[in-house]
Amino acid sequence: MEEKEILDDEVSRIVNKGEITREELIKCTRISAIRSGLSFSIIGVIIAIIGIALLITTFTDSFDASFLPYILIPCGIIIAVLPFVLGVFADKFLDKQNRSISTGFRYKYQFGEDGMDITLDSGVAKLHTKLNYLLIYKVSYFDDIVFIYLNSAVVYMLKLSGFENENDRNTAMKKVDKKYKVKNND
Repeated sequence: MEEKEILDDEVSRIVNKGEITREELIKCTRISAIRSGLSFSIIGVIIAIIGIALLITTFTDSFDASFLPYILIPCGIIIAVLPFVLGVFADKFLDKQNRSISTGFRYKYQFGEDGMDITLDSGVAKLHTKLNYLLIYKVSYFDDIVFIYLNSAVVYMLKLSGFENENDRNTAMKKVDKKYKVKNND
C-alpha cells in the first residue's frame, strides 16, 4: 500500500525542466546586484548631499570648520556608485564565486505538496536536494527567470517557461511565492 502512495505522489508532482546559460546567469547577476544595491545608492546620495550642505554652511559661517564634509562627500559617492560597479563586473564575480555553474547548468524541479526536489547539473558537479517551501526567504523575478532565495547567499534559479503548461506554472509558483500573481501568457 505504501508503494502505491509514493507512486501517486510522484505522478501528482509538477515538473519544471530547463537550462540556464552563462549569459542568462550574468544578466540576472547584474540586475540582482543593481536592484539590491538601489537602497545603498539612495543612502550614498543622501550622505553626499549632507556633506555638500555641511561644506556650503561652513564656507558661509567660518572656514575653521570641520573635515566632515570632505569625508562624507567621497564616501557618499562611493556608496552610491558601488552597486553599479558590481553589476558591471558580474561576469568576473560569477566566475570567481561559482566555478561549478559559471558556464551554465541544467535543472529539474519537482513540486510536491510540502516542498520540491531539486536536481542541478553543471557538467562539473551534480546536486540533488529536497527543499521545504517554509525555508524560502524571498522570490525575485527577472523576465523569465525566477530566483528562489533561502538566504542572501543560497539561491536557486528556474525558468517560468520550463513548466509544461500554464496551470502547472501557476500552481507551482503559488506554492513557492504566496504573492505570485497568476500569469496567462502561454
